[in-house]
Amino acid sequence: MHPFFIIGAVYHMLAVAVLAFFVLFAASRADGFVKILGNVLGWLLLIAALLVLVCGVIGGPYAHPFGAMGWGVHTDAPSIAGPPPAAK
Repeated sequence: MHPFFIIGAVYHMLAVAVLAFFVLFAASRADGFVKILGNVLGWLLLIAALLVLVCGVIGGPYAHPFGAMGWGVHTDAPSIAGPPPAAK
């Protein structure tokens, strides 16, 4: 497993967690519906930060280097067009 997947996951998790902190801080100063909405949004962001960390650590090493475009491409598979034409 490459250690940079974990570093990248922690980096993004910290960014989302800092955003959640500021949302929860602003929600603590608000009143009424805005306070409820801010608390819900802040907790959802904290859950998302945890999921970013878990998905980055678990799923990172299994990611394909070319993304979704590389799925199903096998270089050892026979060509659909058949064998190449014979040289004259």
